[in-house]
This record gives sequence, structure tokens and C-alpha cells, in this order.
Amino acid sequence: MKNTKVIVFLAIICSFALITTGCWVDTGIANISIKYENYDIDYEETVDLTKITNIEIKGSVSQINFHKVESKDMKLHLHGSIKSNFEPELIVDKGMKTIEVKTEKDGIKNKSTRKNELVLDVYLPESYNEKLDVSSIAGDIIISGYSLERLELSTISGNIKFSNNTADSIKVETTSGDINADKIVSSNEFEANSISGE
Repeated sequence: MKNTKVIVFLAIICSFALITTGCWVDTGIANISIKYENYDIDYEETVDLTKITNIEIKGSVSQINFHKVESKDMKLHLHGSIKSNFEPELIVDKGMKTIEVKTEKDGIKNKSTRKNELVLDVYLPESYNEKLDVSSIAGDIIISGYSLERLELSTISGNIKFSNNTADSIKVETTSGDINADKIVSSNEFEANSISGE
């Protein structure tokens, strides 16, 4: 009985990931009223990290890559192509201590994607040592070489690759993707979960 519940749960999660990423097989019935367009995206933004203690990144992209830089500002570059019924954007909301980065507006109804080849490159200063929370639906997350207070990485069907990172607290989760970790140090808490990946 327990195995049946796990299988049903995995089927629901995988169906959700397939539908939201546009990998669902087109039957010509369900999508008859959805108009897809091809978008070539190229957005850049530079963000001042003065007094920032928390960065949250939510990317509906194929990959989120982190690059260590020596500058004091964070640079974001969203680029690539996508076939969808909405146009992605690079949205940066900056508060007193928190920066939230998104690749689409909130509240888009009946969002659907056919092909997603978008990449979000994050040029994060090596000196940034506070909280970092990165999430994606089907995109891979790649990060290496940071020393942080807290690091949280999560995807539904994407892979997570992180190495040479240290943090007081590390939490890594993926439903069906793989987790590849190397030379990770956590002084307090380390948690890594993958339901059906490795």
C-alpha cells in the first residue's frame, strides 16, 4: 500500500513537471486553444548587494549557472530561446535586505511551454557570504566555490551539481533529478533529498 502511494505521488509530480515545462506530448486536443510563440530572450541587470543578507532566485529555465566574480555587485543574464504562451522576463525585486529574482511574472494563467532553452547566468561576488535560496522546476542548478551562511537548492526534475561550497546550513532537494555534490562542508546542518533520482 505504501509503495502504491509513493508511485501515485511520483506520477503526479512528474506529470506536473512535464506539463509546466512543455514536455507533454501534444495530442492536438488539450492545446488547441493555446497560442505558442517563439521568443529569443536577452536580458541583463546589475544589482547592488550593499546590506543584502538574502538572495532568492526562482528560475523557469533550463539551467541556472553561478559564476564567481570579484566585483561587489551581482550581475544577472537571462538568455536563450523559448516556445511558450507567455514571454519570460528578468524581474528583480529588491527590498531592504532581500533580493528576489524571477524569470516570469506572478499570476500567469494557463502557463505552458513547448521548448525551453533559457539559461540564467548569475555572476555572484565571491565575497557574498549570506543566505542563498535557488529553485527551478525542470532546470539544472550548477554552483561552486562559495562560503555562505545558508544554501538552499531545489528542483522538481532538474539536476543539482554543487562543489567546493561551505555553509552553516545546506539543504538540497530534487524530486526526480540527480544530486551531484563534491567537497561540501556544513558546520551545522546538511540535508540532501532525491525521491527518484540519485
